[in-house]
Amino acid sequence: MQANAPLYSAETNLAAPASTVAVTTNSLPSHEDAEKSLTLLKARLAARLKQGKDKEADFADILKDFDSLLARYSKTDDDRLNILFIRAQFYLADLDDPIKALPLFEELRKEYPDLVINSSTDLFLAGLQQHVKARQIQNSMPPGTPFPDFDEKDLQGNPLSVAKFKGNVVLVDFWATWCTICVVDLPKLQKAYDTYHSKGFEVIGISMDEDKSVLEKFIKQKKIRWPQYFEGVRFDGKLATKYAIEAAPTAFLIDRDGKIIKRLGQTDDVAKAIEEAMKKN
Repeated sequence: MQANAPLYSAETNLAAPASTVAVTTNSLPSHEDAEKSLTLLKARLAARLKQGKDKEADFADILKDFDSLLARYSKTDDDRLNILFIRAQFYLADLDDPIKALPLFEELRKEYPDLVINSSTDLFLAGLQQHVKARQIQNSMPPGTPFPDFDEKDLQGNPLSVAKFKGNVVLVDFWATWCTICVVDLPKLQKAYDTYHSKGFEVIGISMDEDKSVLEKFIKQKKIRWPQYFEGVRFDGKLATKYAIEAAPTAFLIDRDGKIIKRLGQTDDVAKAIEEAMKKN
């Protein structure tokens, strides 16, 4: 059995999307009717996705047809394996729903114990379980809920928490000097800080760096004025784990009452989000 190894990005703690997942058995001869039916279902999924649909309810009729197809191919063979795998992959890659995807992949493992996913099914499932745990944490902190604070010390040994800046709009920024997006967007963040700091805006940097000296040199060179927290263990740190940080940059924008305005990711315009928050708060 041969399969692709998991892929990782320099700016993320996650395996590559499920579209890269490789599954192999000794051979996968497809029954003609099963193959035709599955091809039609995949085409319908692709068409619906092309329309911009991204919620499970948008695919209810297609998923129902998947269930019907599975009922017809109840025998544990390669036809059923293909159907099960496409369904599981759809939840993980297209709907970005690891919580729904995990039991489907576990069902695959149970029915096909010799199945190999990404060179090691055990590692794949362990990674997916970790992803589910992270997503559950993320789902527990929607906009409008109080930000679960921390009580740590910054690089200078001073107390550091969001509560320290009570009454201000606060950006808790998980970043790193090795993160290209972080470095490119830093001037925009510094401009926003200079513009709104006197009006009640604060930034707390949570560094994902591993080398403290590299971080301190970068802070000095770039003249970063807000406090920084450092553990030196990338995504395995206390705060990265607490807030389910899976990629850099990730940030929480918090209002003057300590409630989450928004969780910001790699594709978000942080400077624009800060500007909008300061207008409302």
